[in-house]
Amino acid sequence: MVASYDSFSHAVIFFWSYMILITAADGIGMGLLSMRDSNFLKMYTYISGSKFPIVFGKILSQLFFLWVNMVILLLFSAIIHQQPVTSLLLTSILILIPIAIPMYFLFVIPAILRVRATSLGPLLTLGVILLVNFSNVHMSTGTALDYVVYLNPATVIVTLSKSVHTFLVDATIDIVWASLIVLIIYFVIGIISYQRLDIISREAR
Repeated sequence: MVASYDSFSHAVIFFWSYMILITAADGIGMGLLSMRDSNFLKMYTYISGSKFPIVFGKILSQLFFLWVNMVILLLFSAIIHQQPVTSLLLTSILILIPIAIPMYFLFVIPAILRVRATSLGPLLTLGVILLVNFSNVHMSTGTALDYVVYLNPATVIVTLSKSVHTFLVDATIDIVWASLIVLIIYFVIGIISYQRLDIISREAR
């Protein structure tokens, strides 16, 4: 049975949200934490004079890795379900920087924690799975609590990705603005976390 395009695009975007978050958690959060624990971050910072190049380089490499995987998933899914890919392919490009980068900055937080990478990895993976599974939860209380669900990174990714894909036709403007504000908050949190990022493990002191 051939799926409808709406259900196909929703499923692809749903899996994209998981891919963005898992690369953020594993590639950025765990990656920086592992480099800190192995003293590689300290060594590179002493050589270059700043930790920014290695953090920025880590983000760029993960963005490229993420996009390649997003396209592979899209192409294989489109072949199996006999669906067009042009609009979703363009969407994957448009959401990469404004959506993925704030998520990556958000996951700088694990690298500032006083924990070892080996103990935090399983918790981060479990956390990503739970966030994605709860991305379809919505509240209809008529109060500000309705926007609490948009603190879920997976919800933000799905909402804005759908908005980009449909050119804001199927998304109400207040939901889009709420998601954009949350993205800005993530970005600010990431900047603060970057400033507090130690180049050596506190546990090793």
